[in-house]
Amino acid sequence: MKSVLIAAAALLTMTVPAAAQSARWSVAFNVGADVPLSGNVHDGGTGRVLNLPTTVQPRDYRDIYGTPFSWSADFGYAATPTSEIRARVYRTRA
Repeated sequence: MKSVLIAAAALLTMTVPAAAQSARWSVAFNVGADVPLSGNVHDGGTGRVLNLPTTVQPRDYRDIYGTPFSWSADFGYAATPTSEIRARVYRTRA
C-alpha cells in the first residue's frame, strides 16, 4: 500500500511541458443545489385588506421555494487572444 501511495504522489508531482492553447471553443457544466443562507423573502405583519383582518407570517426562501436543484452549461468562443464570447444555458427547479 505504501508503494502505491508513493507512486501516486510521484505521478502528481511530475511536470509536463506547457503547450500553447490553440482551442478556440470552451465548454463547462455545473450542477448543484442553491442553498439559502439567511433572510426572509417577506416580513410578517397584521392589518386589514378589503376591511377584513389580515395576518401575514414571515417566510424565508426555503419555506416558499424549498431547496432548488440547478444545472448550467456554459459555452465560450475565443474571439481574440484576450476576449471571449460566452453563452449560458441555466435551469433551476425547486
